[in-house]
Amino acid sequence: RDVAERLRAAIAQAPARVRAGGSVPVTVSIGVVGADASPTGFDRALELADAALYTAKQAGRNRVVVAEHPAGGAGGTPLAAP
Repeated sequence: RDVAERLRAAIAQAPARVRAGGSVPVTVSIGVVGADASPTGFDRALELADAALYTAKQAGRNRVVVAEHPAGGAGGTPLAAP
């Protein structure tokens, strides 16, 4: 999560330059899942990270959301990172 948060902050602090000489603010939303959050393999980890990404976008964008380890290995509840 810390790496994702640093990346998000760095992108937000570096607006994109445009040909007309101005700049445009850029933000990023990131969904993160830990290696131990998916006992059923890579595909499930990818699903959890994807769900976390969409949660970040729905929560207002420009944020990092970490997918929680699902209880019993079924389902998944992304949690917003503070």
